[in-house]
Amino acid sequence: MSVNTTIAAGLSNHAEVNTPHGVADLAELTSHPTWDALVNDTGSLVSILDIDGRWLFANEATAAFVGKPIAEFVGRSLNQILPEDFADERLSVVRRVIRTNQTVRLVTRLLGSRLECVYRPMRPSPTSATVVLATGRLIPISNANPSTPYAARDTGPNTIELSTRESVKIDSLTPREREVLRMIGEGLSTQQISERLFRTVKTVEAHRASLGRKLGVTNRVQLALLAIQAGLVPQPGSENPLSARMARPTLSSGSVTTSQD
Repeated sequence: MSVNTTIAAGLSNHAEVNTPHGVADLAELTSHPTWDALVNDTGSLVSILDIDGRWLFANEATAAFVGKPIAEFVGRSLNQILPEDFADERLSVVRRVIRTNQTVRLVTRLLGSRLECVYRPMRPSPTSATVVLATGRLIPISNANPSTPYAARDTGPNTIELSTRESVKIDSLTPREREVLRMIGEGLSTQQISERLFRTVKTVEAHRASLGRKLGVTNRVQLALLAIQAGLVPQPGSENPLSARMARPTLSSGSVTTSQD
């Protein structure tokens, strides 16, 4: 299905939704070969959203992530399709991008992966309303660089980076500490962790003490809960990433960075 057909089909399937101003311009924009390469060749999640968080376009990678055919959610809002916290988080970012005309990078943890999304303001034509081009990718936490907290990375001019408090905390851990935290989240005892890692019980206890200091928690139950909230392990009984417990962005000086020219 072509991108133009996707836009038209998705909107026409929802008669109660008014066609937004600029959809014709959007269809022309998305007919460019460069757009086709972005949508089909990169493996990225690609969406176009309006100020109400309504999908004007989505590619197959986004459909796979959402778990619905494209025609079932293009023309619908984020709040109609996604879990409430997850949708509200993204709607606030979409509106911020349109209001400030700045690019926003949002990081969220989902079931052992980090979802990195970039939201850019876009005007399909000089006369159309500003919409948001959202691109994203899921990166296994094991592939993330543990040495640099994500919120501290240089994102370039006019870019705001939002990270959840849990993301910043987890990224400060060493690979071994993350591994121990994941096993605690899975419910393993200290003895079981030591056997799996081929380390002494005393070494595992030292890692757990370090985790408590870095994460500001005092017992195994709190560590296990944080591991689940941070996406290191699935919630019990859930296999869908979007069913994971979401942590909202923390808009403090420790988790928001703005790069200047």
